[in-house]
Amino acid sequence: MDAIKTFIGEHRPWLVGAGFLMVLYLYQARPFDKAEDTEQPATQASPTKKAVSKPIVKQAPRGTHEVFDTYKDENNEPWLTLRTLPNPRTGQPTGRLEDGTTLVVKEYGLGHKGKWAKIEVTSGTHVNQTGYVNTKWIRRF
Repeated sequence: MDAIKTFIGEHRPWLVGAGFLMVLYLYQARPFDKAEDTEQPATQASPTKKAVSKPIVKQAPRGTHEVFDTYKDENNEPWLTLRTLPNPRTGQPTGRLEDGTTLVVKEYGLGHKGKWAKIEVTSGTHVNQTGYVNTKWIRRF
């Protein structure tokens, strides 16, 4: 016990300074915010309706993407097909997007293995059309 008192006595300025810095760090890492302390009213599900879980879909960040490298398609289709659904069998084709066509991605991770995206076309012959495309052929600027 005497060794501890001696250690503290000899290193008091350092220990006080370290403690002060720790308090500053902790305060800075999570400042007090009134908005976080307000309680939100709890919502209750109707007893007659069952809760339905929705699939988890990643929200795409805002930004512009483009169609690219469609000439590398093994089916020799140098375009990206815009579809009504995120599935090549059930989604009806609504347009052909050529390389360089710009678009905004609304949602990622759709369809089989999450390889489809919901998009809105922002250039080319299908401007303002919304549909689904395979993400293999799009990239972010």
